[in-house]
Amino acid sequence: MFEKLRKYRADRERYMKKIEEFQKKVDALDANIRSEEATAIVGVINLLQITPEKAAERLGYIEEERKPAPKKSAASDKNSGKDSAKSSDGKEPVGSTDAAENNDNKFEGDVLNEVF
Repeated sequence: MFEKLRKYRADRERYMKKIEEFQKKVDALDANIRSEEATAIVGVINLLQITPEKAAERLGYIEEERKPAPKKSAASDKNSGKDSAKSSDGKEPVGSTDAAENNDNKFEGDVLNEVF
């Protein structure tokens, strides 16, 4: 009478084990990807013969002390959708650059398009 139910539960258990195995494989691949990305970034920095600090400056990274995020209130939720292109201090986001700045150094573009 409960044969189908037992079969479904057994199949489910078997597939759950496979999911766990595949999740471990995906996690390992993610770690390998992060490692290779870091290696490629270091290689690009070395090819450009610049310091990591100079690379961060060119990318627009600004090192600041991290402050805890303010707690949201009902009033701030209403305003959260307005002017999403600017930060809370009214300035453009850090990653914004103009086209002329992107074309300044042709060598950088060539290096970044290389396959490592």
